[in-house]
Amino acid sequence: MDTVQCENSVISVGDTGRTPRVQPVYPPRVSPIVGYVFAGLTFIPLLGIIFGGAAIIIAIIRRSMGTIILSIFGFIVNFVLLVFILTSTYMALNSKTPLQVIEKSAYQKTYKDLDLIQEELYHFKNKFGLFPTHLSELEQTNETFDLPSADGWQSSYAYTSFHNGTFYLRSSGPDGNFSTYDDIYSSDSKIEQRQYIVLN
Repeated sequence: MDTVQCENSVISVGDTGRTPRVQPVYPPRVSPIVGYVFAGLTFIPLLGIIFGGAAIIIAIIRRSMGTIILSIFGFIVNFVLLVFILTSTYMALNSKTPLQVIEKSAYQKTYKDLDLIQEELYHFKNKFGLFPTHLSELEQTNETFDLPSADGWQSSYAYTSFHNGTFYLRSSGPDGNFSTYDDIYSSDSKIEQRQYIVLN
């Protein structure tokens, strides 16, 4: 008996002249267990997206609704996990530690104090024609003015007035030592060099 293979079928031709028998050729079957295995692997963080794609393809071939639903659920879990990881990473990189928050508050207080003192210095000069010799004179001539006693790092402010009608007002900054790189000056202090600190 001879056989002739056609598309999707095999025709058997006998010697007796009988009508040829058509035998369909089925594609290789994929075990249903394979689909569920790949669907289960979709729950592996991040890598599950790749396994989920394979599971859906297998499910479509086998027309297995259960595998499709399981794969889609795995995709959703992976997506939520991916969003959580990215959000947590972003917050960790951009959030400030408690020490950074305290340091920023110290800078803010110092800048605010310097602006307040400087404004009162000009009020004093407009009234008396010159800047005071000591900062304490500001309170003596203006009962409503409350002179800040220390900067954001609990250090006293340095002040000097000059005969040419200028003044020198600054904070020693975080290190507590004057004449170092982190000193903070009032905006109108007459100096040759000034360190500007930009807060993020």
